[in-house]
Amino acid sequence: MELNLANFVLNLRQQAKSAWPSMVKIYIVATFVIILAEIIGKMAGLTSYILVSDATEVAHLSPYTGLISNLCVLGWAASAGICFFTAFVARLNESFYQRWFQFFVISGIFSTWLGLDDLLQIHESIGEFMEGLVVSAHHPTLSNLLEGVVFIIYFGLFVVYTLYLRKHIQRTEYLFLVLAFGLFASSIVIDTLISDTAFSGKYLLEKIPKFLGIVSWLVYFSRTGISTIQHYLFTPNN
Repeated sequence: MELNLANFVLNLRQQAKSAWPSMVKIYIVATFVIILAEIIGKMAGLTSYILVSDATEVAHLSPYTGLISNLCVLGWAASAGICFFTAFVARLNESFYQRWFQFFVISGIFSTWLGLDDLLQIHESIGEFMEGLVVSAHHPTLSNLLEGVVFIIYFGLFVVYTLYLRKHIQRTEYLFLVLAFGLFASSIVIDTLISDTAFSGKYLLEKIPKFLGIVSWLVYFSRTGISTIQHYLFTPNN
């Protein structure tokens, strides 16, 4: 037992000695994120308790509140993680790096942004800001139209993303990517054209294609990441 404990401590020291430069960078970034979140919270008039606690705990709601929405955010995060991991692995093979590194880095950044937007509802905040510039009082119809403008901007980002990386995409099984785009478009059309008070099932009708779109997005990058890693790292003469 003493020998095992001694080895454990020795291994910890060796790992700390080799990993400390990375540890410093990692925890500096993590600390910066916490400080930035605290600053944003103060600007928004939030207490530290509200800032760090779960939303369901603060609002005294069921932990299942927003379950589908939370799963959507997890889907974006998983997609981003897969893209960044594959980009990192691409550095192990020169040909892999030259052909695919940029694709996975850009896709990871894009997925991260979409996840943050979904988590923080950035598109709605932009729509509300634009509405405030036009009228002084809240107008539901105008709000929906301005939010639609924001979605058009996002559509433009998808178009730019697709055109810029079209050569990479053409070399993949892009069925799930096309499905993702179509499902996202369906969700946006429903959200923009149908009033929130039109009928009780409007939110469900909007969220289902969005959720399925994120699932398709995740499946696409999972399959693409696996196939490229397998091709360049586990197939001879690549």
